[in-house]
Amino acid sequence: MRTSLARALLATKGYTPEVEEAYTRALELSQAAGEVSQLFPVLRGLFSFYTFRGEFEKGLPIGEQILNLAERYDDGNMRVEGHFVLGACHAFTGNIDLGLEHLQKGIAYIDPERYRSSRFRLGNYPGVTCYTTSALILWGLGYPDRALQRADEAVDLANKINHPYSLAYALFHTGFLQYWRREAELSLGCAQAVLDVAEKHKFQIWHAVGTCLHGAGIASMGRAEEGLAQIKLGMDLYQGLKSPPIFLPLLRSLQAVVCGLVGRPEQGLALLDEAIAIPSLGYGRVLLVEFYRIKGDLLLALSPDNPSGAELWYHRALETAQEQGALMLELRAAISLARLWQNQGNAKQGRRLLSDVYERFTEGFTTVDLMEAKDLLRRN
Repeated sequence: MRTSLARALLATKGYTPEVEEAYTRALELSQAAGEVSQLFPVLRGLFSFYTFRGEFEKGLPIGEQILNLAERYDDGNMRVEGHFVLGACHAFTGNIDLGLEHLQKGIAYIDPERYRSSRFRLGNYPGVTCYTTSALILWGLGYPDRALQRADEAVDLANKINHPYSLAYALFHTGFLQYWRREAELSLGCAQAVLDVAEKHKFQIWHAVGTCLHGAGIASMGRAEEGLAQIKLGMDLYQGLKSPPIFLPLLRSLQAVVCGLVGRPEQGLALLDEAIAIPSLGYGRVLLVEFYRIKGDLLLALSPDNPSGAELWYHRALETAQEQGALMLELRAAISLARLWQNQGNAKQGRRLLSDVYERFTEGFTTVDLMEAKDLLRRN
């Protein structure tokens, strides 16, 4: 009854303290009863609640409890779940190496056939989230090829287990990764696939965020006004849902970038400041690097004859990327600074900075960012 109450409150009021209280009481009761068929769903529900609120530190003991249950009942699917919970929580609270280690362990336990027959099958398949979470982390760390491989494996796995919600989840995150890789056509294809799955199965959240990603893809391919209108439609749909704003910073950043493409940098800056103001924890701080760089671009578009403001935000992006060990985002910030300095007649300083970052890459040399960096180094 407490679990049902938590879900009802979640549907009617959103991610409020009342929901946490209901889940916590349900957890106490299920632990006292010692019934795994009740305990595991409560643990997973409580973790989802904390995830959507960005409270990853509270998920660490939940991951340990799920792994203990997995060992007690020799349930491989729960092992995947436990390692995913610990992987995400460690990575998003600053211990990225340990987080990736747990995600890799979760991937090692993936068995699509076992998932179909699991006694405790619940919600999004954790194997898919192991792949997508590690993909996004690997991209930020500077491994774009390995990241894309993980994302593709997430989509393949979701198809194998024939689980539509997991498929929508995997397609959306793969499409976002392709957008970050600046592969607009591929990202647009993934966004359309998300919309197709969402329409067929009435997944409102995936319809909303998929619409935003589709709009960004259209804008990247030269139809900026049309793309901006579609992003606004997706944002209206998303904000009408009783879901927490976990995707809001990313979606606002898409909207801000497209505002720049249509010549409205002031509007883009206002949207981006909203995204930056949303508290970011763990890996969310890595995403702030990209927001800082985009802010520099928009300021430069607003005042091309006064680049000091843009330079300040490019430096902030570079320093934050270095603090977080986000090599890919460090490269993007270095490219922006190198271009700015080149236009100011200081190409040598830009070359030193960019060369130092570029030489630390071991893969991804055919991606747009690394090819642009190589071209800048050649011209300087």
